[in-house]
Amino acid sequence: MRTTLFVVTLVALMAKAGSPTTNQAPAAPVAPTARAAPAADNAARIDLALRAYGLASAGYRQGNVQHQVVAMWSTRLYELQKEAGVPAAGTDYVYRAKDLETIATARLKDGRGTQLEVLDAAYLRAEAELVVKRGK
Repeated sequence: MRTTLFVVTLVALMAKAGSPTTNQAPAAPVAPTARAAPAADNAARIDLALRAYGLASAGYRQGNVQHQVVAMWSTRLYELQKEAGVPAAGTDYVYRAKDLETIATARLKDGRGTQLEVLDAAYLRAEAELVVKRGK
């Protein structure tokens, strides 16, 4: 969705910039310090997501948190890391998805989980592998 909106906005801006009625001066370049702020914000969000994922994963192992919460934080973490250009973002995402699937399977065998949890975790793992394969 964000990509589509960005492309539509970019096309509109390019069309406007090329129109003969536009007599505006070129935009001033963005200062390097203005670009550093989002990176710092992203680092803080990555740290929060890492901590939340760790708590959610531990809580799920103990039976205090639902598996969807672990999946949600894992996905958020992947998206933040990918946006920040972390090289291992995809590999780590797949690892976390496989870990969730392993925990869900063990919980089913112990009688503490459901088949639906295992299928949901397997779907997340397959989706993570596909995302990495496609380079998204």
